[in-house]
Amino acid sequence: MANLAIEKWDDKVLDPACGSGTLLAEAYQAKLRKAKEQGISIPEDRLHEIFLREHIVGIDVMQFAKELTTINLALQNPFVKVEPRVFAGDGIEKMVHAEKVIGDDPSSENIERYLRESQEEYMKLTLPHEGFDVVIMNPPFTRWEERIPEREKGKLVRMLGNIISGGRIGYWAFFFAASDNVIRPGGKIAAVTPEEFFSGRTAISVREYLLGRRGGYALRYVVRSAVETAFSEGAHYRDYLVVLEKGG
Repeated sequence: MANLAIEKWDDKVLDPACGSGTLLAEAYQAKLRKAKEQGISIPEDRLHEIFLREHIVGIDVMQFAKELTTINLALQNPFVKVEPRVFAGDGIEKMVHAEKVIGDDPSSENIERYLRESQEEYMKLTLPHEGFDVVIMNPPFTRWEERIPEREKGKLVRMLGNIISGGRIGYWAFFFAASDNVIRPGGKIAAVTPEEFFSGRTAISVREYLLGRRGGYALRYVVRSAVETAFSEGAHYRDYLVVLEKGG
């Protein structure tokens, strides 16, 4: 997916549900290969700094996932000390509110101080509107009526209810819709995608938003596994790798 979506060594990449950081690590390696192919005469140590400080951003709602991604990215070149830009928080909210700052003042003590500082880092994060070349992700497929808390449902409706409709839609659809706010024209969504995206009645609204409007997206690639049911580990339903190009 990273190889299909990333075309330039300096593509800026966001994963709003980064998990353990596998996709961002692959994006890092794809960018490194592009730098060599495109004759960029920048030492790898310096590329490591540029990638992690300027080009790659990860967000995940779980603190543990944030730490795994940080380690995964840092280990791409463990001899160069750079703090990756990985944040614990709501990736959908940050994409919807690109270039807007949302205030909060969490407070705790001792072991929770680290979590507070991590939350403060997330609150300070401002994603640039149409500032990324690629949003690469394997978003949660959790269905609306399952494990999404009522408070979270209310927030999603307030942010994206005018785009996403359908009471049984999967959580993934909100990530797709929100990512449009941070992808520049000509940029791409590269995502592990449920079969629901192509044929599900509940996904009509997100398909129309992404594919049906003027200046919307075109399908660049659809990859289906011929070996396993799904790319996602342990899944028992069909999924696909999809690359959509904005304005294509």
